[in-house]
Amino acid sequence: EASNDAKAVLQAAGDALSKAGATVRRVTLPPAFAQINSRHDVLMEGDGGVGFKALNALYPRRLAADLKAIAENRRGFTPMQLRAAQDYLAARRVEFEKLFGRIDALLMLAVPGEAPAGLESQGLALFNRMGSALHVPCIAIPGGRGASGLPIGVQIKRPRYDDEQLLAIAETVAAVLDPAQRRRPD
Repeated sequence: EASNDAKAVLQAAGDALSKAGATVRRVTLPPAFAQINSRHDVLMEGDGGVGFKALNALYPRRLAADLKAIAENRRGFTPMQLRAAQDYLAARRVEFEKLFGRIDALLMLAVPGEAPAGLESQGLALFNRMGSALHVPCIAIPGGRGASGLPIGVQIKRPRYDDEQLLAIAETVAAVLDPAQRRRPD
C-alpha cells in the first residue's frame, strides 16, 4: 500500500545503511501476519469500546461519530472474536520475536507516503498498527522526501522489552540517513 516515493525512500535507506557497513537484507513476514490489521481492529474497537462507553453515557452529543460507533459496538464484535484476536496476536508476537535470531532490527516504512501538507491531518498510521498490535517498540525517523518535498518516515522495530537496544540502533540509523542528526558530544 506504499506509494512509489515511499518505496524509493525505503530502498534508499537500505542502500545507505548497506554503504555504511550494515548487512541489509529483505525479510518477508510469514503469511500468517496478513491479518494483523483486521485483528488489531477487533481489539481496538472491541476493547476500546469499553473505554468510550462511559464517555458516551456522560456526553452522548459530544463524542465524535466514529468514537460513538465504537462505544456502541456497532460492528457487533463478540467476546469470542475478541478472544480469537488476542490469541492470534499472541501467536504473532512469538513468531515476530523469532525473526531476531537472524536480524538486529526490522527497517520498514512508517507511513504509506509523504506527510500531508498542512495541519489538518497527521497522515495514515497504517504501517504503525503492527507495532501496536504486537506490543513491540518502534521508532520512526526521517527517511527522505517525496516528490512534493515533504518527509517520508521509516521506522525501526525490535522485540518486546528491547527498547534500549532499539534506541541505540535508531541513533546509528538516523546518523546514516541524516548526518545532521549525528549526536553531538554532551
